[in-house]
Amino acid sequence: NNIRNILSYARKINIRYIDTASNYGLSEKVLGNTIKNDFEIISKFSKINFEISSVKAQIEKNLKNSLLNLRKKSIYGYLVHEANDLISENGKKIVKALFHFKKSGKVKKIGVSVYTTTELNKILKIFKPDIIQIPINILNQQFIKKNYLKKIQKLGIEIHARSLFFQGLLLDDNYKFLPKKNKLRKKIEHLDFICKKYSIPKLMLLIKFVAQIPEINKIVLGIDSSNQLRKIIDANNGSKPDV
Repeated sequence: NNIRNILSYARKINIRYIDTASNYGLSEKVLGNTIKNDFEIISKFSKINFEISSVKAQIEKNLKNSLLNLRKKSIYGYLVHEANDLISENGKKIVKALFHFKKSGKVKKIGVSVYTTTELNKILKIFKPDIIQIPINILNQQFIKKNYLKKIQKLGIEIHARSLFFQGLLLDDNYKFLPKKNKLRKKIEHLDFICKKYSIPKLMLLIKFVAQIPEINKIVLGIDSSNQLRKIIDANNGSKPDV
């Protein structure tokens, strides 16, 4: 029921894409039992074990299970979850398999989820993904520097930003388990100070920081309830001054 409420609200505000993965617990099965054809799905497959069977066979099995669980004949995006697999000596085998399933029509776009610009630079030497998922937040700006995103955009790659809240550390007081002298904690405390000084809700600042980046096509957010999603949308629609 909770998932149905989230999806119902998502429809009302014109959200049409859902990001999931084969190793997100029962995520794909739950979605398969609740979504309709009005949502596009982006999924990711688990780390490849290069010793047990062929790369193509493993990806095919993973994709088949995902489509079965999602009750879909095809999905919008299928991404490599472990960037290191692509960078390995078997990377070209993964790329070849992905292009095969794209050509078959089972996936519309193929891509990869990365953590650093270094990872992405290495991957771009192997192939050009249709989609990349990258971490961007107010404390992690590595992809913004030196017009990096503009260069990626010119390649025709769809850019999805994730980790807006630094895996939740930037929200509320979630960072307070960190030692008081920890550099990350000091940065977050300074962010809290700025928000208090200018009377800007921190959620609003975190979302607007990423939402105003023109090269980003989609923002990936994890939520537990329709109320959380409503708060995020309200924060993005807010009109407090930028800092």
